[in-house]
Amino acid sequence: MTGTAICLMGPRASGKTTYLASLVAISLKERLSGVQIRPSGAAVDKLKDLVVNFIKEKINVPPTPPEEEISYRFDIEFTAVKRVPKNTKLELSIKDYSGERLNDLFKDITKEQLSTNQKKELQNFLDDCFRVDRWLVMLSEWEPGKDKEVYEPIFEKLCNEIDGRQKKNKAIRGLRIAVVMTKCERGEIWTGRLEPEEDLFKVRLPSTYSLLKRRLIPNERLRFFACSSFGVMGDRDPRPNRYINDNDGTPAEYRCVLQDYQRWQPYGVIAPLYWLTTGQELQNECL
Repeated sequence: MTGTAICLMGPRASGKTTYLASLVAISLKERLSGVQIRPSGAAVDKLKDLVVNFIKEKINVPPTPPEEEISYRFDIEFTAVKRVPKNTKLELSIKDYSGERLNDLFKDITKEQLSTNQKKELQNFLDDCFRVDRWLVMLSEWEPGKDKEVYEPIFEKLCNEIDGRQKKNKAIRGLRIAVVMTKCERGEIWTGRLEPEEDLFKVRLPSTYSLLKRRLIPNERLRFFACSSFGVMGDRDPRPNRYINDNDGTPAEYRCVLQDYQRWQPYGVIAPLYWLTTGQELQNECL
């Protein structure tokens, strides 16, 4: 495999697979000025199916089970983006890990009983993550309980793994981690999207933010982003381009669907990939 390999992880319902589907949607709709996205490989058919037969039809994107974790290939070319050299090209392989992985990691931290197979799969997940040096971590909740009781211990465990492994493998010191607040089309956090480190993570997730800044030294290996796979209704219409399906007993975030396919414009989905690949930040807020 050539190009940049990226590990995509996050809790259940954090929007990981929908995020990848939004990249395919951009390629299908060809509405993102100055950028061309070319998904490739047999696996991409799954994402196209999600766009056409689920998202477009207002059906919830199903969760990714552990046995269906797949690597997706994307080529992203910048043809006319301010402060990006023309024809800059990113070659990416992104593996979409099930939210069950972090769920099992949290269970392990809290000493909840895991089966022998779960323990084996958790170790395999951690080993896989350290075979690459680019992580894309997606979070979608900001409640105080999630911050201190869930996110902080999960990241502390991952930081401990980083510290222990980089003593034996110096290449891990080159690890870059992009932490992304997803679903930022929500009115409560839309205004914080422009400065996500200061206005979202530092304010909404202070314990997790403090831990990451303290443990991931140098801080050049860490960046904070905000993105929205569904986006808003338009440049002058900041209403979220999504709605919540009827209550079927599942949490609301599991029932969010796209509202208007014709007005679908993902926001901020390319910026973390660009930084992970180049170490540079995009100056275009919409990307």
